[in-house]
Amino acid sequence: MKRFAILALVFLGCGGSDKTASMMMGAQTPALPSQKANPAAPGKCETLIATTCGRAADCVVAEDPSINRTEAFNECRSGARSALDCGAAVDVSTSFDRCIRELAETTCTALFADPPAMPKSCDGVIIIQ
Repeated sequence: MKRFAILALVFLGCGGSDKTASMMMGAQTPALPSQKANPAAPGKCETLIATTCGRAADCVVAEDPSINRTEAFNECRSGARSALDCGAAVDVSTSFDRCIRELAETTCTALFADPPAMPKSCDGVIIIQ
């Protein structure tokens, strides 16, 4: 569970640099004053969290099968939701779909590197009001 705890800290912005936390959760890019809200943005933000935490939980269980995947996922999601306010998401970048695909394929080694080697397509993917 040590590796999962490190990932949860990164989601909370405590496990690495600001860049690390931004990469893990797609950089909370501030919205422009004239930007219209995309009603799908909060749901896509939740998809980003679920995809990242799902991959992280898979990696943790692969390393230690005694860990309950659902509990690992829920713990990760809770930490991620604390770090990223999906209710304030107003849009997503054009690279959102690619980010989700690449996150699902991110190796466990990359995910738990220090700092995590996350897909570039995930930088600035969630735009926050």
